[in-house]
Amino acid sequence: MARGADEMLNSLLETPIAHRGLHNGKDRPENSLSAFSAAMSHGFPIELDLRPLNDSTAVAFHDRRLERLTGKGGKIDQLGRRDLEQFRLCGTDEKIPLFDEVLELVGGEAPLLIELKSFGPAGKFEERLFDQLSSYQGAFAVQSFNPESVAWFRLNAPSFKRGLICEDYTVLDREWVARSGPDFIACGLDGLPFVRLELPLLVWTVRSEQERLQALELADNIIFEDFMPESKPLLPGSQPA
Repeated sequence: MARGADEMLNSLLETPIAHRGLHNGKDRPENSLSAFSAAMSHGFPIELDLRPLNDSTAVAFHDRRLERLTGKGGKIDQLGRRDLEQFRLCGTDEKIPLFDEVLELVGGEAPLLIELKSFGPAGKFEERLFDQLSSYQGAFAVQSFNPESVAWFRLNAPSFKRGLICEDYTVLDREWVARSGPDFIACGLDGLPFVRLELPLLVWTVRSEQERLQALELADNIIFEDFMPESKPLLPGSQPA
């Protein structure tokens, strides 16, 4: 790996992170190569979602079902690699990207915050991602709502920075935190803790400058969409501009 683990995490705490890339709902769909390219051109780290195909190949796609983003029925985990050719995102020419294609496009030029849409016992999907990321020359961290997935990386890839995602920190199961051993927490904007945490905290999904300032009263960085952040995140103890 090109960078130390601490530097990888720091790179995701310094600049607002583009949620599913810098998409615009028109010609740059979420989790598309064009949305990732746009984020890179503006100097933003990239958050993306990964789901497995029927052979555990990872693709950048948020939903379990295909309808919202492709207009066709079915589930993403029932598809094989060859099936992807028949799908386009949101009426554009953009296809569902393989994770390999994302890594080739980014090539270490932007930090990656990689959310694993993995549920149930961890195993084959995590192993495939470990193989892909072990030789990747760039800053990245993995995160998931699934504590079993986060715990897998703790045990099998301790050098990977990893995060546990929750909607509401105030009701987060502390046993999950202990079991998964995250390096950071990512929580929903409406579920912020009451005090600043010892662990780094990311907040999603921030959609305005007002929400950015609200989030950074307690968090270290934001994951944003639908607006362009005016400035880099505030450092702890600093005052809003």
